[in-house]
Amino acid sequence: ASLRMQKIWDDPLDIVVSREHPLAQEAHPSAQMLLDYPAILPGPGTYTREIILKALGPLRERIQVGMSTNYLEVLKMLAAIGLGWTALPRTMIDEGLKVVQIKKREIQRELGIVTHEKRTLSNAGQAMINIIRETAT
Repeated sequence: ASLRMQKIWDDPLDIVVSREHPLAQEAHPSAQMLLDYPAILPGPGTYTREIILKALGPLRERIQVGMSTNYLEVLKMLAAIGLGWTALPRTMIDEGLKVVQIKKREIQRELGIVTHEKRTLSNAGQAMINIIRETAT
């Protein structure tokens, strides 16, 4: 393919629920416990949904997906009001959410830049890429 990919940073995600959710009260939650509650996940076929499901291993087939949306802010809001659990980038987690620490389960996505080798970037596009690279280092 003629696409050039450059990883810029790792974006770790954590499983989160509302502060009042039963999982928030668990001292040692397990991945198995997630099956008892609806998941709020990114839409089917998305990269983020796939890495969340992959991290859950064989349990992925038994997850009950209550809702799907491709907007992380909506996932955050739905989890914060108690409609289920989700996985969000750590940078989005605030006091309205409780991280559910599950041993030996790490969720991380790689974020970066994709350009087409046979296309010339506009000045604005190149400036944006330069800013992203400077910010990431």
